Amino acid sequence: MTAMQKKVLDYINQYWEENGYSPSYDDIADALGISSRSNVHRVIYALIERGFIENLPGKARSLKVIKNSLAPAIGGYV
Repeated sequence: MTAMQKKVLDYINQYWEENGYSPSYDDIADALGISSRSNVHRVIYALIERGFIENLPGKARSLKVIKNSLAPAIGGYV
């Protein structure tokens, strides 16, 4: 897991716990200083492929954390 993937995963998990629903791509981009929604999309789908989150296609704010990261990113990867 890259450092950015860990930041996004941790943010989604924290946002869900505080609000009861997942953040939008814009929320994630603003909170983490990511330059565009397309970069958020790329990170989100990398996390989906690795089994950390799931998403209901066609439904807004449907990101769900399946498993948390187990350790901090070291050298960009875990």
